[in-house]
Parts: sequence; structure tokens; C-alpha cells
Amino acid sequence: MLELRPFGRDDFQRLISWITSPEFLLQWAGPSFAYPLDKAQLEKYVQESEGRHLRRRIFKAVDTASDSVVGHIELSGIDLRNKAARVCRVLVGDPSYRGKGIGTWMMKKILDLGFNQYGLHRIDLVVFDFNKPAIRCYEKLGFVKEGCLRECRKIGDEYWSLCQMSILESEWRSSLLHENKEQMGRYSVGYDDRTARFMQERTADTHAQFLIPYLVSGMDLLDGGCGPGTITKGLAEIVAPGRVLGVDKEQSQIFLAQRHTDGSPTFEFKVGDLCSLNVDDESFDVVFVHGVLEHIPHPKKAVSEIHRVLRPGGLVGSRHADFGGFLLEPTPLPLGLFSQLFIQLMRRNGGDPYCGRRQPGLFRDAGFEIVKVSASYDCWTSDMASTQRNAEFLSELCGDSGFSDQLLEYGLTDRGVLNRLSSAFLTWGKMPEAFAAEAWGELVARKT
Repeated sequence: MLELRPFGRDDFQRLISWITSPEFLLQWAGPSFAYPLDKAQLEKYVQESEGRHLRRRIFKAVDTASDSVVGHIELSGIDLRNKAARVCRVLVGDPSYRGKGIGTWMMKKILDLGFNQYGLHRIDLVVFDFNKPAIRCYEKLGFVKEGCLRECRKIGDEYWSLCQMSILESEWRSSLLHENKEQMGRYSVGYDDRTARFMQERTADTHAQFLIPYLVSGMDLLDGGCGPGTITKGLAEIVAPGRVLGVDKEQSQIFLAQRHTDGSPTFEFKVGDLCSLNVDDESFDVVFVHGVLEHIPHPKKAVSEIHRVLRPGGLVGSRHADFGGFLLEPTPLPLGLFSQLFIQLMRRNGGDPYCGRRQPGLFRDAGFEIVKVSASYDCWTSDMASTQRNAEFLSELCGDSGFSDQLLEYGLTDRGVLNRLSSAFLTWGKMPEAFAAEAWGELVARKT
């Protein structure tokens, strides 16, 4: 994970080592420093950031897993009277960390500092017009081009032009709202092949035992958030010849699930949204939801829809994870970070990592009568083969997957941490003492 810490004198030599040419110095800092950069110049630079009335805040970006300093950023010209400041001297100094979203992460942090902590109205910056990647980054964050200072900096025999950009507090908050709306409800583990293989190992016997005693032949059943359909298939066999419908918002999951229908006219899978089901009122005897409400930003809407489509006296079976009970042993660094990152990502996507324990209140508030509440664990290390298989899955999840892509996109961690996690899970999978288990809350409730 990354964090911003104050830049100090202990960081001088590292920053000096990053500045390798007069051109690079000008691009990073403008005309404020002379090449070669030295400690005397940086001493004056730091002194200007000290004192009671700060007009400059200088930071370094630190990879907390390795305690490595990887970047630099500054909020300068802080003018509290006019509520304005400038972002400058943005640099991902360690070449091995470039291209991993760290610059975007630093910018998001400094904008949050300026607008939320200092209450600024406007933040601006200047960037050389040939630095297209930086300009794209700033535009994506909501910065607006205000104009061009043509050929205003001389370097050797060339003149460079600067692009001036700014963002207002209202624009920043609007861009955050737009970003959050687009990302809310994303499935945190993604839909790639490795995740699909993991989900396809789930069956009604392993993941719906709490509901099976209440099922009888002839019931009409809806599986909301059916995924690849392997659990749905087992439930369909129990309630046959009753009608069974599996819905999932992801088309790739429906393609996988449709392999299980065997052409049966009473068993089908369709793309659908649990918060807005395209089915008639009071059309099912049972609704099954597993591992879906925890990923929905507005689970009350989904529970209301479940209530709508159930016939009077109909049952809902709900089973959802609770990461407060996630077990992993042993947890040498960095394995202890895994559950923390998962929880942060679920929250960033609008989900609830503790949904398992909240189900009774959620369904009772929607008018359901609670029939039975239970809890169980899925053990991922029941034998050596399972341990190694799940270790490989966790390694791939942290390596190159939809899960890791989202963590990087949101700036919740960096590629170095994920690579170490990926390698650590493979090592963990070979340990004879390896143990992992996932906690689930379970509920059966009746529509009265």
C-alpha cells in the first residue's frame, strides 16, 4: 500500500539521484533549481515549507510494504485568503514503479488534501505540452485546460511551451461522484476465467445445505445472482418439475450457466438485475441468493424485489460472506494484507464486507418473518490438493486479474505489493500447517 509522508532532509540524496539531466530537472521543477541539483538547493526548498504559516506542503510517496520511497509531490502557493493553490513537482522517481498508477494516486491524495483539509476553491498546475500522458491523467481527474504559455522556457537551443490547467472544488466533487457512480456495484473479484473456475466448484450440497430441508418437488425457484449456475443446477434437481430461473447481470456467467439446462423448458438462465427483476409479482415459491447482496450498493432494493416476486408464504434462502470471520494461517508478511485489501475494495465498490451478520435486520425490515438463522465456514484447506488449488487461485487473483486491476485502478495498493502477495500465496500453499476458511451468515425467511 502507499501513503504520503512529509519530505525531509533524509530524502535529499534520493531525490538528487532521480534527477539525471538538465532537461529532466526543468520538466520536473521548472526554473526554480539549477542543474545539478544539490543539498544546498534542497535545504532552501525545505526551509520554505517550515514554519507556522505554511504556503508549501512537500510530500514523498512511500510503499509501506517495503518502506521504499517511490515518488514526490507538492502543494505550493497555498493562499487561504483566495482559497487557491498549485500542484507541482510531481514525480514517480523509482523507474520500477512507473506506469502503475502511482502518479494518479498521488494526485488524488493531494487534491483531497487541498479541497477537504484546506478548504480550497481552486487548484491549478502547469505541464509541458509535450507531456501527453500527464495531461491525459490530469484531464481524467477533472482538470480543465485554461491556455498555453508558448515557448516560455528555454533549454539548450529549444523553447518549451507550458499548458496551464485547473480544477475547481465543485468540478472535483462532481468528478468523484461520477467516478463513484460508474464503479459502484462492480464485482470485486472480477469475471475472468480463474474466478469462474473457482465459482464452478460450488454446488447446492456445499453452499446451499441450509436451504435444502425446506425445498420440495414442484416449487418454482429463482436464483438471484446465479453466477456459473452450478448451485442452481443442484437446486433445480430437488424442486423438479418446478420452474427454475437463474439471473445474473454478467452475460459471461449466463453463457457458462446455460450449459446446465439440458434443454429443459422449465429451467433457464437470463441476464437480469436483482434490484430490478423482469418477472411478475408473486411468481416464485423460493428465492435463493448467495454471495450477491454483499456486492450491491443498495441491498434493500434487492431485498424489496425478492419480497415482490415471492408468493405469500414463499421462502428466501440467503447466504453471504462476512470478512470479519476470515481465517488465514500462517500470515507472514505480506499475507496479512490480503483480507484488508479485499475489505477496502468491496467498500470502494459500494459493497458490505460484513453482510453475513446483517442479514436478519435487512430481511426483517423488508417485512419478512425470520425462520432460521445460522452460520458456517467454507474451508479452503480440507486436504493438500484443495490447499494447493486454492493457493494457486489466490496467487492468480493477486497477480493478473480483475481483482488486482481494480486495486491498482483505485490506488489501494501497487503492483509490487500484489506481486509479493502472489508469490507468498504459492509458498503458503506448500506449508503443511496452511489453513484458510471463509465465514458465511445464513438465513431462511418467509414472506408473510
